[in-house]
Amino acid sequence: MQNLIFFNLFYKMLIIRDEKLLFFFAFLTILYTPLLAQSPQELFQLSRKSQNKGDFIEAEKYLLSIIDQKENIKAENLVAVYNQLGIMNNSLGKYDKAVDYYIKAENLSLNNIEALYYKLPSIYNNLGNIFKHKGDYKKALDYFQESIYKLNTWELSEKEKNKSLAHAYNNTGLVYLIQKKYLKAIPYFKKSIKLKRKNKLDGLHVSLTNYANCLSEINNYPQAEIYYEECIKLRINKHGKDYYKLAYVYKEYGKLKIKTGAYTDALVLYKKALKSYINNFGEKHPYTADMYETFGDYYLGQKKNEEALKYYQKSLISNSGDFNSSNIYKNPGLEHILSELNLLRSLKKKSETLLVMSTAKTKDKEKNLKLSIESLELALELINNVRQGYVSLESKLYITENEKEFYISAIENALQLFELTADKTYVEKAYKFAQRCKAAVLLSEIKQNEAFVNVISDSLKEHKTTLLQNIAAFKKLIFDENKKRGANQEKISHWQSELFKMNKKHEILLENIKENYPAYSKLLAKTKLIDLAKIKEELSVDETLIEYSYLTNKQSGQLYAFVINKNGLRYKRIKIDSTFERNIELFRKKINQVEETNYTLQEYNNYNQTLYSLYNVLLKPLKLENKKIVVVPDEKIAYLSFDALISEYKQEAFINYAGLPYLIFDYRFSYAYSSSLLFSYQKENRYMNYVYAFAPNYRTKNQVESPYLFSELKRAKEEIKSIIEYFNGTTYIGDSATKSKFKSIISKKGIFHLALHANSEKDNPDYSFLAFSPNINSNESNLMYNYEIHRAQINASMVVLSACNTGDGRVYSGEGVMSLSRGFTLAGALSVVHTLWRISDESSAVIMHDFYKYLSAGKSKSEALQLAKINYIENSSPELVNPKYWSGFVLLGDYSPLHRSHNQLSYLLIGLLLIVAIFFLFFVKRNKQKVK
Repeated sequence: MQNLIFFNLFYKMLIIRDEKLLFFFAFLTILYTPLLAQSPQELFQLSRKSQNKGDFIEAEKYLLSIIDQKENIKAENLVAVYNQLGIMNNSLGKYDKAVDYYIKAENLSLNNIEALYYKLPSIYNNLGNIFKHKGDYKKALDYFQESIYKLNTWELSEKEKNKSLAHAYNNTGLVYLIQKKYLKAIPYFKKSIKLKRKNKLDGLHVSLTNYANCLSEINNYPQAEIYYEECIKLRINKHGKDYYKLAYVYKEYGKLKIKTGAYTDALVLYKKALKSYINNFGEKHPYTADMYETFGDYYLGQKKNEEALKYYQKSLISNSGDFNSSNIYKNPGLEHILSELNLLRSLKKKSETLLVMSTAKTKDKEKNLKLSIESLELALELINNVRQGYVSLESKLYITENEKEFYISAIENALQLFELTADKTYVEKAYKFAQRCKAAVLLSEIKQNEAFVNVISDSLKEHKTTLLQNIAAFKKLIFDENKKRGANQEKISHWQSELFKMNKKHEILLENIKENYPAYSKLLAKTKLIDLAKIKEELSVDETLIEYSYLTNKQSGQLYAFVINKNGLRYKRIKIDSTFERNIELFRKKINQVEETNYTLQEYNNYNQTLYSLYNVLLKPLKLENKKIVVVPDEKIAYLSFDALISEYKQEAFINYAGLPYLIFDYRFSYAYSSSLLFSYQKENRYMNYVYAFAPNYRTKNQVESPYLFSELKRAKEEIKSIIEYFNGTTYIGDSATKSKFKSIISKKGIFHLALHANSEKDNPDYSFLAFSPNINSNESNLMYNYEIHRAQINASMVVLSACNTGDGRVYSGEGVMSLSRGFTLAGALSVVHTLWRISDESSAVIMHDFYKYLSAGKSKSEALQLAKINYIENSSPELVNPKYWSGFVLLGDYSPLHRSHNQLSYLLIGLLLIVAIFFLFFVKRNKQKVK
């Protein structure tokens, strides 16, 4: 009975930082005396008291004692205990364990939804906090947004609603702050502060601290200092000088002091923070580890490298349950790590410090370099583990993009070791680092698709397909609504909630598959880099592969070029600065210009100088001997067509595009996302030279209502008809070139040629699309979006996207361009011919005609495209030799010849007939002789 009285009075919304609960429980203790010692309510009170003192281990023990009596506790009350256990484990840095408790609380609430619906916002807020700590920021935001949606739409008391909203707003802002999206973070912190001030809610100091952090990051130091001081006063007045949450304010305030040059003040604040963390959390805790790392940063800034190293080592010790070595030449294993993200930072900073120290001429130079590279290798292994644990593509891309610096540091580290020791294995190691930072997410996605097709039952495949279609549908609704002026936020919030439910179902499905299909997990684990020996084996004697690596958004740095051919591997460091990327942007800007009516001679010469400058950085220093080049680009290099660069520059007296020394005449280029992807496909059974060619009609009376208006492509029909001169195939012209027809044949082997309109959507590459003919017999959209393409199963030996901007899109660091052609690569196409900008209908038809002519003659794809472009240049008027008309088509992926071409098959059949005829004549003659 006492249990029921206590928990029925228990507040409906459990919030992490609610100090008023102490008074609430004290009141209950007086009101319901005498209570049995060690009853659930007594244990809960003891737990809360221990929590507010910072004794989380003791607090957890009390809660576990309540769980031992769970058979006698109502579901409503058990949810509260599970939620609180999640909070305790979150505080202890045991994030996976915390998630388990929150999930138990969520499942209990969902199973008793009518009675316990009001508990879900708190649970989702707490789950979001865990995923924030684990670095899965996309997932964290999903949970916070779902919490906010439910709080705004469900019937709750204003007090509980405001309290929970204030926390959810603060947590959302904190995710954006961590991601350095300060302008997005500030409005959320302001909302949280406003609610807490207006309603006199607890936890104001939390929101004020985070807001001050934001102000500090945008260099508003005076205002930030005011808020830090206010936070400290609020916490001391309420809880005293030893309150454990003061540590965070001291640490962040110290960082501001560093920025303003007040180093002595910063050190005093840091010492206070460290003392508080150790007293309240102990030596083995992520918060303590983070504080030691902060000390390391302080001493590194003071150029006291040995002292910095000592603190980074202390951070590693604090972040590992079983590592206790203060010897800087040792690193922890990955088995008992408390915070993966903290460990990544500490390893990186330890490595960077060792790299700095290695520049001095000391006897420990080689030893320091070796330890530095070992630390980075451990960090890279951890990055891969973290990435595999994420479900959403957004989260995987985020960690790949934000940890690129690890790979560049590792490359430089390995090359320095080679230059010190002359050990060639370090050059190979450096190249492996370059490989590992290319298209890791794409390779993983491809491997996941293959594993799903080969292992999973048809019913589960169908279930997954349905879920992904629903997820895509809600994402598209949200995307389209957000693009409108005066977007309906109520609709968006509702769709985000539905999307949240679909994503949860998808996660559960994937977990079930991993559990019930061991072969699926084994196939995923087989994603390996192709080794150097295999690359050399794949390259012919006259071919060279160039793989570039560099870090973008740096004022100055190194471009690393790895050159591989039959003779081996070599590298070149090339000094670059902001001019390099500015030249790439100038290239793109000029090549995308539609009109040239006001193009002066000076502008013409300046542009030619840009083309030469890019050649001078990217190719000239490499002193290439072979003329067949496979390029694995990095960052914005992926926007370039190397064909258009020029090998010499001089001031011209008049504009003449036809007279420039373009690289197309000297080199045959093809491109790849990564060497591992290029040489990993099993190609033997993929070739079938039957062409499926599409040329839509955009002028139909039955056109489905669409926000896009497309002009007719006058030469497209002529283009695909010319292809059939050289290859057998089926053409879909006009009304027959529908999306539904394309989807019905997309899994066939052969060549797909699509001469149509396309749209590249940089803000969200999933919504880039190809435009087919409107289907006059249905209301189906004629737009095929990228998310539909990369979920298809494609067995094509080649896909030709003869449309504008099909290779354009946003560049993700380490992953390349998120374009339509990437969608086809992900779906399984061996190679894709795509366009980097808007292509003229007329020049496209000419180049494509010759491309297929040379393919049918047995030329490789790369040579056929090179010869087709040269033919165009040599047979066009000078003004149409501008590179924007012909250099935009590039080949991505497999560049080998299309085996068994139309003409080759004819010759083969003729040869077989001749052999049969010879044998026939031989036997006839022999039989005649026998008769005689």
